[in-house]
This record gives sequence, structure tokens and C-alpha cells, in this order.
Amino acid sequence: MSKIERTELETDHLTGEITRHSSTVVQLNKLPPEPEYIKLYIQDLGRLKGLQPSHREILVYVAACVGYDGIITLTARRRLSIAFTVGCNQRTVDNAVSEYVKTGIIRRVGRGEYELNPFLFAKGDWNSIRQRREAFVSSVAYDPNLGRVPVETRPLSSDEKERIQAEKWVTGIRSFD
Repeated sequence: MSKIERTELETDHLTGEITRHSSTVVQLNKLPPEPEYIKLYIQDLGRLKGLQPSHREILVYVAACVGYDGIITLTARRRLSIAFTVGCNQRTVDNAVSEYVKTGIIRRVGRGEYELNPFLFAKGDWNSIRQRREAFVSSVAYDPNLGRVPVETRPLSSDEKERIQAEKWVTGIRSFD
């Protein structure tokens, strides 16, 4: 870990005399490196999550609406546009969005606003993606009998967020934004 020292000096502008001198040392925590990744096709993700075939196709267009903050704004007009592009009705798009929320692909953050799960989709710089990932729980359960690997991702509960913040405070891990 590296440290940085910040020094502040106050001087008398008439005489040039230093009237106050203070120094602060801040310990910098190294940002973890970006993890290895591979390309996963949305159709395959849809199969892994058990999405209906029509909902898999809609997911392509929903995910394409994401901004660098991970947020998707799905207004009635945008949902209608997606429905027209895919060749379905707006109710099918609404049902697909509800299914994405239920399976942890997205989470609702406001009226008509959703956040893509940053463990599944990412756009932007690694530091921002890593910070968004801290608001989600991700776990993998291996089942040798099924021959499948169920992956669960979900938003953190408010209790989990408080516990993690308390653990960071106790262990001295602090972020510098």
C-alpha cells in the first residue's frame, strides 16, 4: 500500500512569512484488477436463467439501452419501440422486464428505471463497475447431480449493506471517491 502526504502552507502575502503549516498522510488502497472475462451471449444467459425464448430476444434490446452508470430507462415509448422491433406487444415487453427483475438480471431503482446486474453486464470503467458490483450479491452453487451451475445474483438488502459498511469501517478499508 502506498501513502501520500498532503501539505498545506499559509503565508503572509506582505512579508512572505509562513503563518501556518499542516501535513496529512493518507494511505491509498490499491484498486483490485479487473477480473478475467469471456463473452457470454444474451441468448445463452437467457437459457441459464430460464427465460422464455421471446424474453431472451427482448433482453438484447433492453440491455442495449444501458448508460455508463448501468441504468436503463424504460419509458412507455421505449417499451413500445422494443415491442415493435421484436414483433410483439408492449405487454410482452412488460412481462419480460418483470421476469428480468425476478431472476436478478436487473433491479428496479425508480419508476421506469432499472439497473443491469453488473455481474452479468458492464459498460464503463472498471472502478465504476466494481462499485456497482458492491451493491449486488453473487453466488455460484455447483450441483454434480444436475450437471449445471446455477448462478444467483441479487441486490443487497439494506441490512447486508450496513453490515458490509461496518466491516469496512472496522477493518480500515475506506474508498476515496
